[in-house]
Amino acid sequence: MLLPSDHHVRREAILICALRVAAERLRWRSNETVLLGIEAETPDPQLGYILPGRSDGHGAREVLQFVEKPPLTRARELVEQGGLWNAFIVASRVQTLLTLFRRRIPQVVASMHAAVQHDLAGDGDGFGVAGLYEQLPSIDFSRDILSGQETCLRVLRVAQCGWSDLGTPERVAAALRVEKDAGAHGPDSGCLNLAAQHERLSRLPSGMAVFEHRA
Repeated sequence: MLLPSDHHVRREAILICALRVAAERLRWRSNETVLLGIEAETPDPQLGYILPGRSDGHGAREVLQFVEKPPLTRARELVEQGGLWNAFIVASRVQTLLTLFRRRIPQVVASMHAAVQHDLAGDGDGFGVAGLYEQLPSIDFSRDILSGQETCLRVLRVAQCGWSDLGTPERVAAALRVEKDAGAHGPDSGCLNLAAQHERLSRLPSGMAVFEHRA
């Protein structure tokens, strides 16, 4: 399961349920890559969208198209057509993801594999992963990897849950305002909500830390 580090979720229970459903699918459809698409609350031109297609008969839908940061008028059209916010939350097995990458950037994958093998051999001459990292191209996961491979993907619709990608200072400020108004210690806070965790930890005496897991 891949989850971005820069997201905020106001109603975590909804997203957690969807994560469990996506993970469960992989138990019986191991070659599948499932994307979580958030039901749009507003037509936001600063977000990416997934346009879903037909139902696969198992609770998810085919992926028709990815649209990255469309103009406002296009964003409205996408929302009206059932377009979902692309949260870049992905459920997939490692080998399945590697297959997607090999199809689009085979040379990069081959170079990474060679670099890892080089490090495992213990040569330590700077030609391993650390050295390769400086030379890697900038790759957009949606545009460069997923686009064009829609037939290999499925999207699982997630009901509105107060999701934001925190991609700008303005989004961070807005999320904190909403969190303050709603109360940081509501029943859905604690597992994924970094603002709630920060608030909780800031109240502890210096030197103490608490790591909380909720089933």
